[in-house]
Amino acid sequence: MSPYAELSGTKGRYMPRIRSITIDELDKIGLDENNKLYWEERPVVLEEKIKLQWWVNLSAIAGALSGITLAVIEVLRYCSGN
Repeated sequence: MSPYAELSGTKGRYMPRIRSITIDELDKIGLDENNKLYWEERPVVLEEKIKLQWWVNLSAIAGALSGITLAVIEVLRYCSGN
């Protein structure tokens, strides 16, 4: 039997092969005083920050401002009785 687990529902998509941690490897994993996860004394990356292109940021801001503007207009329309 392979040490790598086959994950169901991943056919046709990229999925890294995952293997189980053995009893002999349990001393390689640990937590620091802030509960950050480490493997072999190196921090495990649990999140990665991404940087979007300027036009994507601008589009998101424009969309948010449009939504807020429409919400304010509808609240004012509701309050005026129209």
